[in-house]
Amino acid sequence: MKKALVVLCLWTAASIVMLFSLSGQKNVLRDDWQSAVRKNDVLQTLHDEAKKEWEDEKSALTLENEKLADTAASLTAENEALKRETETLAEQLKTAQQETQEALAEAEKQAAEALEQARQEWEDQRIALTAEKDAASGRLSEVLAFLLTPSPEMEASPAPETMEEGLFTAEETLPIATPTPKPSSILDMFLAK
Repeated sequence: MKKALVVLCLWTAASIVMLFSLSGQKNVLRDDWQSAVRKNDVLQTLHDEAKKEWEDEKSALTLENEKLADTAASLTAENEALKRETETLAEQLKTAQQETQEALAEAEKQAAEALEQARQEWEDQRIALTAEKDAASGRLSEVLAFLLTPSPEMEASPAPETMEEGLFTAEETLPIATPTPKPSSILDMFLAK
């Protein structure tokens, strides 16, 4: 019985030690649990803050993305308008170039016709002036021949008083020379000769 009492005492002592040990572990576990709860609260707070920041940033990025989409749509519309305007201007430039070429061709044609007409007029004038010069030269030759040919009346040698009276009679008047046109340039003067 003594042995049973010793065993009972040992068992009681072991139970007490175990209780103290469990009590100590319980306190350690409670402290660990409370520490874990605090850590959980802190982590939950950090998680909530991070989640709020992420949602704010997501909202900001969504808003910015919408603005960028609006800007892209606006730029696309503006690009299309500029493309249409560029095509219109290119067509207008092509039309203007074609009209300019046609106008230049017409102007060159008119200038060539005017030049040909002026050349023809100049040739006609040159021919007319040459004919007038030849006619004047012929008349001058006739006048010189008439003046240089002695007349039978001059051989009779009338008295000086009568010479003065009959020097210029109607029959002997010089023919009126047609005035030759004055040459307008040195070229016309040489052509007239």
